[in-house]
Amino acid sequence: MSTSESDEGKKTVILHPELLLGQINEHHRELIAEAEQERLFQAIKRRLTDNNKAQRAREPVISTRAKHA
Repeated sequence: MSTSESDEGKKTVILHPELLLGQINEHHRELIAEAEQERLFQAIKRRLTDNNKAQRAREPVISTRAKHA
């Protein structure tokens, strides 16, 4: 790995192609893991929502209105 000075005075890191590929692959694995985690989270959320809807459908309806005699 080496560094060079660019026109704007910022340092640029030059990586060996295999090291760069390794970093890209690692970042790709992280993105895949995040996407999988989000997919699982959404599946759990959907399942809980479905279960709550089913539970509410089975519960008796209780009227909150006062009964007049």
